[in-house]
Amino acid sequence: VLLQGLFGVLYMIELRFSIYYKKFKSEYLKVKLEEGLHIVYGESGSGKSAFIKFISNYGLDLKKVNYVITDIHHPGKVYIIFQNPDQQIIGRTLISELAFSSECSGINPDKIEKIVADGLKMLPYSFDPNRNPAFLSGGEKEILNLITTMQTNADVILIDDGLSFLSENNKKEFVDLLKYWSNKEDKIIVWFTSNWSDLGYSESRWKLDLASFEKVNTLEKKDYNKIFISPGELSLHVDQVTFSYNDRDIFNNFNISLMKCRFLGILGNNGSGKTTLAGLINGHLKPSSGTIKIEINGSSDITTGYLDQFPENLIRLNTPAELMEGLIENGIFDPAISKTFYKQLLRFQILWDQIADQKGIELTWVILRTMLLVLMAHCNYDLLILDEPTFGLGHEQKKTLRSFLKECMDTKHLFIVSHDQNFVQSICDQIIFMDEKKHIYNENINLERI
Repeated sequence: VLLQGLFGVLYMIELRFSIYYKKFKSEYLKVKLEEGLHIVYGESGSGKSAFIKFISNYGLDLKKVNYVITDIHHPGKVYIIFQNPDQQIIGRTLISELAFSSECSGINPDKIEKIVADGLKMLPYSFDPNRNPAFLSGGEKEILNLITTMQTNADVILIDDGLSFLSENNKKEFVDLLKYWSNKEDKIIVWFTSNWSDLGYSESRWKLDLASFEKVNTLEKKDYNKIFISPGELSLHVDQVTFSYNDRDIFNNFNISLMKCRFLGILGNNGSGKTTLAGLINGHLKPSSGTIKIEINGSSDITTGYLDQFPENLIRLNTPAELMEGLIENGIFDPAISKTFYKQLLRFQILWDQIADQKGIELTWVILRTMLLVLMAHCNYDLLILDEPTFGLGHEQKKTLRSFLKECMDTKHLFIVSHDQNFVQSICDQIIFMDEKKHIYNENINLERI
């Protein structure tokens, strides 16, 4: 959008910078981004978060990055949407969260009331305005953060994987909304993502890796190779289950039944009950009525490991070494296979010695989530339930994860709760679609006897 200057000169809203790769390039690449939506793809570890810190002057240890960004020019205030949606939320109720920015700006109370009402309408479901945002799902928290972002007066919005919990339907809706808002209000939005297909949401698309930052002109489709998995012996029967969570009914006489499953995928829109179903199966949630029966080889005496979509909930203020020690003491992890566990971490470029004594909250989400996943896969669990295991992983890293899961699950069973439909359909032999409350056998997966 062009702005009329005092003397009839037209000024363009733009973000400009130069990027230089110390080991790979001899010249600075000059980049200019105008108002609208720009998308940057990068695998985990490619430097997306460092990029955001450069642009926002957030503070950065230059020894830990392989590129330098200089000559930064932007039109004004920079606002960051962080990868972990909890970092963005400060209000104790939906009302206080939606009103916070407006109150800080001294907006008229009548206008604030309308802003809050409009924000509540934008949420995917009708929530009690006094509900604590802590009890929203990951995707619902991301939507709340997008809504409050559009209340700010920032000129540049930097999104660090802040839409990865969203279903495709909600992602499309809010990306369209961001595009409209950016053009109407002269905003520059740079969305950093680890999902290759997200590049299709904008014509201004870029790829960041350890050696370059360059435009993506051709958006080729990235698929997974055919996979063979061993037949499973897991059965699940959900009979007339009813469950309510605070102000909303999640299930009302819900039924689903399946047998002979190895990898079960659970797909659905935000708020459809995916994580709730996983919690009911795991046993840390209890239905108000109905029954849930899960068996492996006809036995209901099974041990289950659960990887939360917020991985810090599993480790709190402990270090990975302290967590492992607790698992050993409880007979869940066999110390004799420690070296095997360390070796498997190397497949994901994670060195145990470098993370073992760091507090869990000090580790990046991707490293913490991946470390916990690999650790749990080496524990004495019959069933693993993984909630959003591909969050923050690029396509090549998802291929590594898929290969790892295939190998270690020949003797275990697995549930994957996710919005990553391509990944789920590439590895799960049976899938529950929560929106339609239906179950299918995945014809894309071939079963083989080991």
